[in-house]
Amino acid sequence: MATSKGTVLGIIALIIGMSGLGLGVFTFLKPQVIEEPLGIEYPVSSEKEINEALDAIGTGYGIITITNTITLNGTITIDSGGNYIIQGAGAIIKCASNQRAIYITNSTSLTIQNIKIDATALTELSLNIIQIEEANDNHIYVKNVQIFGDDNIMGFGISINSDNVWVSECYFYKVRTGIWQSTGEKAHISDNIIDDCSEFGIRLEGSNNFIDGNLITYVFIGIFADYNAHYNSISNNIIYFFRWHGIRIISENNTIVGNYIKDVQLNTGTMQGIVIDGSYNTINGNGCYNIKSTPIDIGFGINIMGGANNTVVGNTCLFNDNPFLASGSATNTYVSGNQFY
Repeated sequence: MATSKGTVLGIIALIIGMSGLGLGVFTFLKPQVIEEPLGIEYPVSSEKEINEALDAIGTGYGIITITNTITLNGTITIDSGGNYIIQGAGAIIKCASNQRAIYITNSTSLTIQNIKIDATALTELSLNIIQIEEANDNHIYVKNVQIFGDDNIMGFGISINSDNVWVSECYFYKVRTGIWQSTGEKAHISDNIIDDCSEFGIRLEGSNNFIDGNLITYVFIGIFADYNAHYNSISNNIIYFFRWHGIRIISENNTIVGNYIKDVQLNTGTMQGIVIDGSYNTINGNGCYNIKSTPIDIGFGINIMGGANNTVVGNTCLFNDNPFLASGSATNTYVSGNQFY
C-alpha cells in the first residue's frame, strides 16, 4: 500500500510484457490520424482573440493556435458550424471559477489538441470543463489535452453528450470524473491517463463505445457502464489502487477483455476487481490481483452479482480474498478455462 504513484506509472511497460500470466495482450491503440483542414491560422493570446478567430472562421475552415497562457472570464463556445483546429503552443487555459472552459454545440469538424486546462479555480462541484454536445453528431477529436485540478476536486473533465467523440492521449488529474458520457454513442476513448479522481475514471451511459488502453489510478470506480450503456467494448485498460470497483457493469451485451486490475487504495468494505450486474456480458482474458478487504474475505477478483447468461472465460484471479463468485441472483453463468486461486 506504500507504493508511490510514480512507481505505479513507471511499471506500465512491465505490465504490458506480462501476457504469459494469462493477462491478455495489452496493445495500445495508435493515435487516430486526423486530417487537418485547409484554412487560415490565427495565433491568439487572449479570450477576446479566440472569440474573434471563431467569428472570422464562421462556417469555413481555420486553425486557432493559443500562443500563451490565457485566464478565462467566460466560456469558449463553438457554435457556428465551421471546421476548426484549436491547439496550444505550450499554452495553458485557466478556467474561471464558475464557467466551462470549452462548450461545443455546432461544428462540422473539430480537433482540440495540445492544450493544458487549469481547473484549480473552479468553485462549481458539477461543472463540465469541456462539454461536447454537437447537434449533428459530427466527429469531435480531443487529443493530448491535460485537465488538472487540485485537492478541492471540482468538475468533470470531459462531458460527452453526442455521438462520434474521440478522446485520446489525454491526462486528467484531481477532477471528480475524468470522462463522463451522459448521452451518445460510438465514443472512442483510448490511451488516456486518469489519476486521483474522487468518483469515476470513465463513466458510460451510452452504447457502442470503445474504451481501450487507458491507465486509471486512485479513483472510486475505474470504469462504470451504467444501466443504458450496452454493447460497449472495454479492453486492455490498466486500473490500480481503486477505492471500490475496478470495473462495474450494470448493463447488457458488453465485452470486457484483457484488462489488468490490481490493488485497492482503501481496503474497507467490499472491494471488487470486476463486478457484473447485467446480462449477456462477456468477461474474457482479464487479470485481477490483490483485491483484499478488511474485514477479510469480502474482496473479490470477479463477482457476477446478478443478471443472466454472462460468460466468464480465460481470466486470471490471484492473491484476492476470493477469486470468483457467482451470486444466487445470477443465472446461467458460463464459467470455463479460468485460473482462480
